[in-house]
Amino acid sequence: MGKVIRVQPHLTVEEIDERLKSLHDFWRIRRWMIIRQALVDPAPAKVIAFRFGLSFFTARDLIEAYNRQGPEALETAGKGQRQNAYLSVKEEQRVLSPFLEQS
Repeated sequence: MGKVIRVQPHLTVEEIDERLKSLHDFWRIRRWMIIRQALVDPAPAKVIAFRFGLSFFTARDLIEAYNRQGPEALETAGKGQRQNAYLSVKEEQRVLSPFLEQS
């Protein structure tokens, strides 16, 4: 079997459970469940990945990112939204207002 991967105790199991109660996106829940599982029952990344239906590399990278950066590593922006916007919403409205008046 592979090397057991351990999680740094940035948060307790109870704090992780509280976060899980407030989440709605499946992919966010699965990320936190992987960290919780690795905290409660340390196992090789291959075993943890198999439990959640992920690749070995995804589980390993997720746990390593959590160990380095803490909970912020799991709280990414996700899909959609204004991730690639160069201007804020207010600045964009200011730039577009003359064109809206003309139309």
